[in-house]
Amino acid sequence: MKLKGILSEKEKLSFMVMQIAGGCKSLDELSNKLESESLEPYYRKGIFAGLWLGNRKFRLTTLGVGKEHLKELTREQQRLGELSILESNINLPLDKSR
Repeated sequence: MKLKGILSEKEKLSFMVMQIAGGCKSLDELSNKLESESLEPYYRKGIFAGLWLGNRKFRLTTLGVGKEHLKELTREQQRLGELSILESNINLPLDKSR
């Protein structure tokens, strides 16, 4: 809530997260950029879910990152994971003893 035109810490955090999230292509990229801004992420079931602000946790959706944007980031993260697995399988040495 704004009192006398002053932004709360949550509103400042929300504004920062929205700016950073707009240019990210995956959840890992978003997490890394937020960590580089000295913000501490938290994870639920191994998936980046939100940020710590003091002793409180805020989910990304609470901070203004839309559910559709999060789904898109999650799909992109899964696709990148699959590509890295395929790439590692391609780079395996072939067994020439056959």
